[in-house]
This record gives sequence, structure tokens and C-alpha cells, in this order.
Amino acid sequence: MGELALNMVLAGDLLRPVYPQALADSAASRWAVDASASLQYAHRAITQRGDVLTALANASRGIIEAAHSQLARHKTWVLNEKGIADAAELSAASESLLSVTSHTELRDAIERAVDLIDA
Repeated sequence: MGELALNMVLAGDLLRPVYPQALADSAASRWAVDASASLQYAHRAITQRGDVLTALANASRGIIEAAHSQLARHKTWVLNEKGIADAAELSAASESLLSVTSHTELRDAIERAVDLIDA
């Protein structure tokens, strides 16, 4: 596994694992459902209860889950979540979320994330 991670064969041959289509389909679908649920919960938290912490936490999780979905759809292996939003081209959603300074901006950022992910 270390040889694969470093993309360096130390001795002999190393077969490259194929990303199975069944995994791509099921993972993309499952992560998309989770992302949608997290973003809906984030939206309810900020609009119904004004709960900033819960809204931020769930919106962040939703963006990460959406990134997993997008990368699975493209059959891209994910080793960890560092830089995952950028890798899935969802950096606009994460940057929007990180720049909010009010309840209204947070609500709008969550709504933009939903729109971006649904697109």
C-alpha cells in the first residue's frame, strides 16, 4: 500500500487497483444522499433555530460528503479528507461557508452549497 501511495515500486511489479464501477455507483449515490441530508439539517438549524454551530458543522460535513460523492463518481480513490473539497471542485462551497459573518450569510452560503451540489 505504501508503494501505491507513493507511486513508487520498490521491487518487482505492482498492479494498479481498478476502481470498480459498482463501487463508483453505490458510493456516489450513498454519499450524495448523506450530503443532501447534512445540508438540509444545516439549513433547518440556521433558519428554524438560529443554531450557528450546528449549521456550520452540518454544512461542512455536507460539503465533505458531496466531495466524496463527486470523487466516487469520477472513480478517484480518496486516502483522506485533506483538500477533498478542492479535489472535487467544491472549493467555492467551502470558501463561501468559511467567509460568513452573519446568520443571513450562513443561510445563503448553505443554500449556495445545496445549489452547487445539486447542479
